[in-house]
Amino acid sequence: MFFLPLLNGNSIKAQFYNGSQMEFGKNRLQFNEALWLNYRLPKFDIYYYQGGSELAVYIALSANKFIEEIEDKFNFTLEDKIQFIVYKSMSDLKESNIGLISDEHYNIGGVTYIVGEKVFIYFDGNHKNLEKQVKAGISQAVFNQLLYGNHIGSKIKNSTLISLPNWYTQGLMSYMSEEWSTEIDNYVRDGILSGKYKKFNSLTGDDAIYAGHSIWYYIGTKYGAKAISNILYMTKYSRSVESGFLYGIGISFKSVSKDWLAFCHEKNDYLDSSSIAQNKTLLLKKIKKNRVYGKMKISPDGNFVAFTTNELGQYKVWLYNTNTHKVKRILKRKQKLEEKTDYSFPLLAWHPTGELLSIVTESKGKLNFYNYTLKEKSFEKKDFTYFSKILSFSYAPNGKLIVFSAVQRGQSDIFVYNVVSGTYFQATKDIYDDLYPCFINNSSDIVFSSNRNNDTLKFDNPRGLLVNDKQLDLFIYNYSTKNNVLKKVTHTPFANETNAVEYDKQFFSYLSDQNGINNRYVSRIDSVISFVDTTTHYRDVISSFPLTDYPRNILEQDISFKTGKIGEVVYEKGLYKMYYDDLIASNNLITVEPKNTFFVESLIKSKQKKLNNSESDSIKTKKKKNYQCS
Repeated sequence: MFFLPLLNGNSIKAQFYNGSQMEFGKNRLQFNEALWLNYRLPKFDIYYYQGGSELAVYIALSANKFIEEIEDKFNFTLEDKIQFIVYKSMSDLKESNIGLISDEHYNIGGVTYIVGEKVFIYFDGNHKNLEKQVKAGISQAVFNQLLYGNHIGSKIKNSTLISLPNWYTQGLMSYMSEEWSTEIDNYVRDGILSGKYKKFNSLTGDDAIYAGHSIWYYIGTKYGAKAISNILYMTKYSRSVESGFLYGIGISFKSVSKDWLAFCHEKNDYLDSSSIAQNKTLLLKKIKKNRVYGKMKISPDGNFVAFTTNELGQYKVWLYNTNTHKVKRILKRKQKLEEKTDYSFPLLAWHPTGELLSIVTESKGKLNFYNYTLKEKSFEKKDFTYFSKILSFSYAPNGKLIVFSAVQRGQSDIFVYNVVSGTYFQATKDIYDDLYPCFINNSSDIVFSSNRNNDTLKFDNPRGLLVNDKQLDLFIYNYSTKNNVLKKVTHTPFANETNAVEYDKQFFSYLSDQNGINNRYVSRIDSVISFVDTTTHYRDVISSFPLTDYPRNILEQDISFKTGKIGEVVYEKGLYKMYYDDLIASNNLITVEPKNTFFVESLIKSKQKKLNNSESDSIKTKKKKNYQCS
């Protein structure tokens, strides 16, 4: 068992500048002067500020778990301690000067923020993403020490540097943080099917990261995990990427990249890259390549579609008039900067009257809640101090309640805000991630996604507990009765169910990557007679089925069943596309059978192999016991 030491008595009032490496003339105004505390452990230190102690404990447990595992993968033992600097959100991190360090010293892309042995980590409401940052940070520290020796932050010289492309370094860190996922699979698939990866050496940004991740995944799959450390050591000694591959695994990088591309095509050739556009209507005719479109929300009266764009950190909120087909910008914030972009805000939600659009933003270390009135074309602003971050929110049909997924003290929970009284009700309070809540059944129930391992709510937050590796399932909380026993809607060990929204009065819809691609599903809960004694007893029967079989992930969806419209966001051929179409009536729904991707088929085979090995071991044990008794 792993125990944390008591808090170090010394607090630190600092921004953890990288000494003389800070760039002259650049400074970012600090809105909150943080008082820093720390945990000191044998291989790493953790620094955190007020409200971050739970995150610090979680990161300590995670780092202690992952360090040995990552050292084994690199075949290298850390010699210098890592410093984890913990922020409660990306906004808090960006408020510090870390975001202004040039690319020479600072990894602005990839999974996490690195400066020397300092690893800057933030919480986005998802513990799995937090663990990915920890893994990436440890991997980067091990990688730096392996290639450049000790004290890279202060003693490194240009003569010792090896020129490594982004696909190599950031792709490797991404791979070390998470071997594979449906999200990575989606972006790599798009790069393959669109032909983008044919010019491999010219790839930049996220394209380089995803392509690099895919290459390291291919190498680990075909040549084994040890091949990766062999390549790294040979790269170090030869000071050449090409020689590293040639001496590390006996094959040139040119041959490896050719084989990798063929491997990717083999996995994805069965997918029709043009099938999404068939019978679909784009909301916008002109789509800018460098813009990320999202947060698509259809107004209850069907007259407007609100959405956001983000370009290098500068975000805008737009209104699309479905009658005139004109687009109007109503909000613009931030400047364009070459740094890691926070896509978690702004958040949008329509009031049920359709006369008001609510917007959540983050600035100056605070949460801002705006109400934009369509008639007056004006904003009303409120500061939200109750949460450290809001992840998603939506109104109840009566407009008197708002349900939030929000972060408090290092965990995401479900809250209901009463608009009239200005009070909050907390529905969940535990370490598990509770995301994407939505009212259904005339506001009597809340459906949400969670990685919890049971259906009973307990208001506790034990320190020293790591979240399990479960994927996100759907649960229903009875808001009317406040029953602490949830209804579990989905039971998918390999899949994530997210983005639930009411389809009509009978069904609700959600997104699931059950086949390896995020597709739309619908679900209905019926009550049937369970047994009869002195009274009739009922039980719930849940029926779910898929409606789409896309070759790309549906990233987001929104449904307005009153107006019969559906919107969805899909990343396709390097563009974020918003589709806006008529909703199919529930009595006309047709189920489909999505084909499993190579990734999901591999997971199924791996699980079956483990089951077979387990059964084989059980039989051997049984035979051995019988022999001993005879």
